[in-house]
Amino acid sequence: MSRIGARENLMQLVFGLNFKDVLEESEDLYLNKNLTEEDKEYIFSSLNGIKNNYNDIISLIEDNLVKYNLDRICKTDLAILIVSIYEIKYLNMPNKVVINEAVELAKKYSTENSYKFVNGLLARLVN
Repeated sequence: MSRIGARENLMQLVFGLNFKDVLEESEDLYLNKNLTEEDKEYIFSSLNGIKNNYNDIISLIEDNLVKYNLDRICKTDLAILIVSIYEIKYLNMPNKVVINEAVELAKKYSTENSYKFVNGLLARLVN
């Protein structure tokens, strides 16, 4: 599986954090998927990193919202933003790659115009 697939799985796990604590169950959640050991390590370490830096990531989201508040963000978009900001801020991944893949995840999993919201917030964050 590619990093895109691993990122997609990570986004799904982060989405699940909205409803329960998935860290302890995360290995079971991706055992049946076609993931390489490298993908599993990326997912598990990123999930831990997100949990450890969650408040800072949420603050960055709130600081870059325009005429919006956190409670109004679709949970899918929030999961995509959390993963993307973690990758940009803590993994130093290339901004353009992260933003492009976040937009694609929003197009695939979220509402019709979510990709515009995700793109705009991440663009503000990196500029």
